[in-house]
Amino acid sequence: ENLVNPLRKHFLALIGYVQRGLIPQLYSSSLILDRCKDEYENATLLCRKINELLHIQCPATEVVWLCLFLKE
Repeated sequence: ENLVNPLRKHFLALIGYVQRGLIPQLYSSSLILDRCKDEYENATLLCRKINELLHIQCPATEVVWLCLFLKE
């Protein structure tokens, strides 16, 4: 439950970025290789769900963010 508000804020920010045509460059994709190999498949599935439910195209950086989120 402690993660609900930060996750909600993240999705609102993501929608805002996508609507403005911006791609947030917050995380390096090398983090996936270094720290989050096990979470990658689930993060990819979550990105597909986000695309379907929110009718947006997730930027590639979103997979990295979700990997880090799932790891925590």
